[in-house]
Amino acid sequence: MQKLGSITVSDQAYHAGCFVCPNCGDTKYGSRLLEDGALIRTCHGSLNDEEVCGFQWPETEDDRHFHLPISFVLRLVGSV
Repeated sequence: MQKLGSITVSDQAYHAGCFVCPNCGDTKYGSRLLEDGALIRTCHGSLNDEEVCGFQWPETEDDRHFHLPISFVLRLVGSV
C-alpha cells in the first residue's frame, strides 16, 4: 500500500502502467481485434469474487482511460 496525501492506494494502482478501470479500479486489461481492424479493450478485473468487470472501450478512446502512473506524476510535482 502507498500513501497519497490522506488516501492509501494499492501498490498495483500506485505503479499502474496507465490503465485504471473506472468501473472496478483494476489495472489489467486485454485487447481484441475486430473484423474491421479496430481494437476493443476489455478490463480483466472483477467487481467481486464472482462477477467479472468486463468494462469495454474502443482503442480510439484510449486517451480517456489511460493515465500516467501516480508514482511518475509525484516525482514530477512532488508529494500531494
